[in-house]
Amino acid sequence: CYYVGSWDEGARIQFLSPSGDGMTAVIAENRSMEFVSIRHLGVIEGGVEDTTSDKVRAWAPAYENYRFADTPDGCRVTVTLDTAPEWEQSMLDTYPTALALLKQLCERSA
Repeated sequence: CYYVGSWDEGARIQFLSPSGDGMTAVIAENRSMEFVSIRHLGVIEGGVEDTTSDKVRAWAPAYENYRFADTPDGCRVTVTLDTAPEWEQSMLDTYPTALALLKQLCERSA
C-alpha cells in the first residue's frame, strides 16, 4: 500500500492499495512529532473517487488520529479511529501488526 498527496495540514491525501483502490482524505491537523489527524472523506474504487454516495455518507467523515508522546524508553503512539461496526474487528486485527511494523521502521532509521 502507498499514499499519494501531502501530510501538510489541509492537504488532500489518498491511501491506496496496489490496485489503486483505497481512501481519500484530508490532513485535518498535523503538529509535528505530536499529533496527526486524518479526516477520511470517501473511497476510491476502479479509479473513481466517491465522497457523496449514501454508502459513503453513512460513515464519512471519519477520523484517524495519532498522538505521539515521549517516554523514557522512546515514543508512545496512541491511535483512535472512527470505525463503522462492520470494520471494527478488521481494525482490531490489523492495527497491532501495522503499528509493530511502524515501530520496526522507526527503530531501524533511528
